[in-house]
Amino acid sequence: MGLVNILKIYKMIKVIDEINGQRLTPVIVPIKLKVYGKIIVALYNANNVQGVNVKYAANFDKNSNDGPIIIGDVIRNKCNALAVIGENNPVPIILNQNFTRCDFTDNEILALKKALS
Repeated sequence: MGLVNILKIYKMIKVIDEINGQRLTPVIVPIKLKVYGKIIVALYNANNVQGVNVKYAANFDKNSNDGPIIIGDVIRNKCNALAVIGENNPVPIILNQNFTRCDFTDNEILALKKALS
């Protein structure tokens, strides 16, 4: 189980690196939340560049109140989260509440917070 999670984390870090610097489009992604000690894991499926449906995981620190931006209600650990996709990469990146998962400028972060409030 631990090795599987490490591989999922590696894939997600690679996707985040590829998406930085691209024009981003907001999307809503259905996720399943799991809690492992101090880590909140958001599991979701998405089609990669080759069109293959792949499982992805986004990790968040439970203690820092920096979880995913939940849209709607959480029912049986399933909910929808706010994410972004890049121009050349169809894999969504689940945004965290501090907007630190992608390289946003301070002005972009302020604009995102204003749009969500």
